[in-house]
Amino acid sequence: MEIDIDNELEKNYEKLQEEKLIDLNFVKPNKDCTQGCDNITDNNYVCFECEEIQVREKYPNAKYTDDCEWVLDK
Repeated sequence: MEIDIDNELEKNYEKLQEEKLIDLNFVKPNKDCTQGCDNITDNNYVCFECEEIQVREKYPNAKYTDDCEWVLDK
């Protein structure tokens, strides 16, 4: 079975247009994190586990996409 790549890309694009990207400016490093959050430097790096917890607390229905983005259904 052959897959029509252009058709699949178009479907994915249309799906992404129906979803809303979440602005992650509210996500902050967790000072008690043992997974890799960075509170020491100016990076303010947040590990994925802490990011996921904070996003899900604020947006319980958020989805993490294959494009590595948090989205909400419209």
